Amino acid sequence: TPPLPFAPGPRFGLFAAYLMELGLAYAPEEVYSVSPMPIGLAIAALRISLEAYSAPNVLLEGALRRAELLMGEEAEKLPRLLVVLREKRIAAQHQNPLQGSPMARKWRERARR
Repeated sequence: TPPLPFAPGPRFGLFAAYLMELGLAYAPEEVYSVSPMPIGLAIAALRISLEAYSAPNVLLEGALRRAELLMGEEAEKLPRLLVVLREKRIAAQHQNPLQGSPMARKWRERARR
């Protein structure tokens, strides 16, 4: 297989998993409003992770097209979930309540490994 045009590595996976947990912990209403829930949340976390690691636009667009195929009409709810996850990520980086949480400490420790 040809190499990816960006280096995903273990941090890419850690970041996607972190975003999923962040959404479940701090935005459960939005997360569970998209069904089937695991797919919507996973696709939103994947999309944000791809953006964070400067993936080419073709990968970002491909992720959304696949989401639409998997989710049908529910894919219309993904943009809102993406906004919420991005907001929670920014809050986790800049606001003290989230930074001191057990979840934030756990993920900082995982990122150090």
